[in-house]
Amino acid sequence: MRMESSVIRASAAVMAGILVFAVVASPVQAIKPFYAQLEAKYVKPDSKESSEIALMIAIQQAGCTICHPGDDKHKLSRYGGQLAMRISKFDKGDKEKIQKALDEVGALRSDPYDPKSPTFSELFRQGKLPPPQVR
Repeated sequence: MRMESSVIRASAAVMAGILVFAVVASPVQAIKPFYAQLEAKYVKPDSKESSEIALMIAIQQAGCTICHPGDDKHKLSRYGGQLAMRISKFDKGDKEKIQKALDEVGALRSDPYDPKSPTFSELFRQGKLPPPQVR
C-alpha cells in the first residue's frame, strides 16, 4: 500500500511538471517591444478606413508569426530576417532604433527578385502582411 502511494505521488508530480512546462513554453515568442513598436507604427485603432482596419485585424491575428512563421522561433520570414539584421534582443529598450529598423525594412521590396513588388510599408498601407516566406 505504501509503495502504491509513492507511485501515485510520483506520477502526479510528473504530470504537474508536464502541465507547467506546457503552459510556460509557448511555441513562438517575439520580443514584445518589437511587436509593440510594429503596432505603434502601422496600427491605427480609431481608423475607419477599410485597409487600416484589415491591417489591424491581420496584425492582431498574426502576432509573432509576422516575423516568425511556424513553430520555430529561430526561423524568420524575409521581413523578420531583415529586421534581425538591424536589431537584436539587446535593442528591445531602444524605441528609436526599433523604429529606424522598421523604417529601413519598410522601404525594402517585399520580393527582392522583383523590382516591381511593393515595399513592406506599401503592403502594410494596403492592409496586407508581408509574405511568410522563410529566408
